[in-house]
Formats: sequence, C-alpha cells, structure tokens
Amino acid sequence: MLTKHQRVSQKISLLNQKRIIKYIIEKKTTTRAEICRNLHISFPAVSNIVSKLVEQGMIIQKGKQSSSLGRKPISLTLNDKTATIAVAHIGYGELKISILDLCESVLNTSHLRFARKSSFYTVIKMLRQHLSEMLEEFRSTHGRTLGLAVAVPSPLDYVNNRLVKSRFYGWENKTLPKTFNILGKRVPIIWENDSNMLALGASRVFGSIKNLLAIYLGIGIGAGIIYDGKLYRGHNGMAGEIGQVLVPFGDKLKELERIVSEESLIAVAREHFDSIPDISGEKLLNLLEKSASEKEIIVKLDTISQTVSQFLAVLIAGICPELVVFDGEVVRKCPTLTDMILTKAQTYARRDQSSFRIATAGKSLLLTGGYWLVVKNEFGLDDVQDLG
Repeated sequence: MLTKHQRVSQKISLLNQKRIIKYIIEKKTTTRAEICRNLHISFPAVSNIVSKLVEQGMIIQKGKQSSSLGRKPISLTLNDKTATIAVAHIGYGELKISILDLCESVLNTSHLRFARKSSFYTVIKMLRQHLSEMLEEFRSTHGRTLGLAVAVPSPLDYVNNRLVKSRFYGWENKTLPKTFNILGKRVPIIWENDSNMLALGASRVFGSIKNLLAIYLGIGIGAGIIYDGKLYRGHNGMAGEIGQVLVPFGDKLKELERIVSEESLIAVAREHFDSIPDISGEKLLNLLEKSASEKEIIVKLDTISQTVSQFLAVLIAGICPELVVFDGEVVRKCPTLTDMILTKAQTYARRDQSSFRIATAGKSLLLTGGYWLVVKNEFGLDDVQDLG
C-alpha cells in the first residue's frame, strides 16, 4: 500500500512524463537543459524520463548542439520511425486516407471514390480494408500504429459514441466502431466532426491563438470553435452546426448548405454548362472557377457570397474570435468565390484582413487536427496544458 506522499509523487512523475512527451512532440528537437528550463522540472527527473523514452525508442540522441561555453548538450530528436498515425476524411463521395509518421510527415495518401447511396458500414469496411493495405507497407519500418482519426460530415454524439445524422448520405444514428483489427493489432479510432478537426488543426498551427473560428466549406458548411484554447462542442456536440440554418436567399428562405457547398455549386455549374454532357462534379467546379469572370457567373457568385458573408459576419461578431480560418474543398476549388466571401465578411464584421486566413494547399489543417487527436489519446495528454 502506497503512502499519501508516494501517491502524490507518483502522480507528479506521471504528469511530468506527459509534459515532456508533449514538449518533445511539439518541438521535434530539443535538449535536456531546454526541457528543464521551459517546463521547470529538475534535471535528474528530466534525465530519468528521457532515458526511458530513449530506451523505448520514442526519441533518439543525435550528435551535439553547438555551445559557446562548457560541455556541449546532446540533441534529443523525435524518432519518426517509432510508429505511424492514420487520418481519414469522409468527403463528397470520397474517402481520403493518409498515413503519417510520429513527426507528422505524410508517408502516403490514398483517395477512394464511393457512391452517394453507399451505407455507412460499407464505407467503414472500405476504410478498414484499404487502411490495412496501406499500413502493410510500413509494418517493418515504423512499428505499430498509434491510432486512426476519422473526420466525418456529421454531428456526433460523443457520450454514446454515435453518428447523429449525415444528411448528404442519409446516415443516421450509427454506432461508431472504437477499434479496427489491422494486421493482427487493435488500432483505436477517434471520431470527430470535420469542422471540429479543422479547428483543432488550426489551433495547433496558430498556437498563440486561444480563440479561433474555423469555417469548413465542403460537403456541407460547418464551424469549429476553439474557446480559451479548447474545442467547444456545445450541447450534444451541436456547436457550429450552421449548415441547416435558414437564411434569406432570393425570395425565399434556404438552408445555408444548400447555398454554399460542393453539391450546391455543382448544381450552379451544371445549370450554366448544361450543353456539356456527362461531366463530373469536379470538372464542373473547375469550369465554374475558370468562367468566374463571365457576367452571368459573377452575378451568381456575388449573390451567394453576399448571403454567406452576412451570416458569417453575425457569427463572427457573436463569437469574437482572434482569428477566422477557412478551409475545405470549396475553398480550394473555388478561390474566386472564397475571396468574395472573405472580402464581404471583413467589411460586414468590421474586422481587419489580418483576422482572416485561408488554408494553403501545402499544410492540411485537418491532417494536423487528426494527428493531435491520436497523439493526445495515445499518450493521455488531455490533462496537460498547452505550451505558452
């Protein structure tokens, strides 16, 4: 039986270990002295924990950093071959799967198409089978898989672990599997709404921002909210579910996601390019963007951007975030419309241009969000405060 003092010491030791793991994962490369200085942990305690992590293969000691005085410190580097992390995103008739290493570098990405009428469990089976094939390649070089994060176009019931309703696919009240059996090992699954995962990723990339609003424009429209450095899900996980809000559009009320989503914009393009037979939705969006200077297209895009930006301005004024981040397939495929929405939203919300960011193609915020969900789950980092 441990004494009260021993239990407290054990708790502090475990918390310090989590803090050190988090620090090393964030910094990628550091030293024992830097950890001591920034986390205010004694050098013997840091050395003891670091030695265990080196023994486990999570970090490696690399060379020596330059120092003008005294003994040169040994550089501690995250071992990218310790494990893999998988992130999947269910989008507009597409399943995107990425495999990352522990340093967050993308090792492989795969895109799978599926029919809109596909059942939820058909898509899940497809995900499990293809993920197994992808991970087989890294089985001998990167060890085990820490977990899989899945972004879904639906609000989630986090208490009962169920998908509430994805209107685009007609999925409703679906139980979410907690693990996959892949290559003989149980891989934990972390499910998250796509807008929330985007917000989590943005909060990691823009680490000094504690209040952030992430707008996802893709299969639907959603908002992820970071408040005081933490994800805000609201009652029953429904915070940010703005797609079904009715807004004035023309002479009627229309749901927001019926105005600005991949499907709604494809419908606009299909009406305009009706003379072109058998053309895919992706090509229609490309045509819409290439023809954005045409008078008829400009009028339609202006009407859409006017409605969307007015709604977002009210949302921005109410939440008052430090930063508003935009991402999603509509953002990437329809930059002209995105720019129109941003310009108007800045004016209506009376916010400076620096308060808005558009995600770039080179850095996937959603991938970053999924990576951190898995890392936090694996190492139990939910009770560790963010740095800074």
